[in-house]
Amino acid sequence: MKKSLFSALTAVGLAASMGTASAAPDSGTINFQGYITESACSISGGDTNMTVPMGSITKNEFTTAGTRNTTPARFSISLLNCNTEVAKNATIAFTGNVVGTGLLALEPTGAQGVAVALFNANNQAITVGGAGVSSALTNGTNEFKFQAYYQATTAVANIVAGAANAKATFTVTYS
Repeated sequence: MKKSLFSALTAVGLAASMGTASAAPDSGTINFQGYITESACSISGGDTNMTVPMGSITKNEFTTAGTRNTTPARFSISLLNCNTEVAKNATIAFTGNVVGTGLLALEPTGAQGVAVALFNANNQAITVGGAGVSSALTNGTNEFKFQAYYQATTAVANIVAGAANAKATFTVTYS
């Protein structure tokens, strides 16, 4: 009986060890790829996809082609963690559908006869599709302030009311 119990235990032990020994482990390879860059600044996360509320403007605010509404919509783009050892200046340029002399065209399904005019903080016009606004950088955070107006592109009698939405893309370059 002792011999049978010993034989049974030995058989169970051998079967268990053979089961583990016969299973080969699975393996694989993981490749980690990326880049470490040296950028002069980073764009504030909230500034990469923003909406600038322009408000509701009556067409009576425009007197002739070229006139703008009286109150600008103000917005800013913040550059964070700037390092002046990497770059001394930043330029922010705007692109989009252009109408007239560097104005941002409205989406075609809404208002007509009006566009968006962009200006820097000193009220100097910015040409959409043009060179952009340059400024010397300081270490840390740098804020570029802008203003947007609606501007009549036609005689007031030809302005059509409706949604007055436009879309621009901005690019920051460093030097």
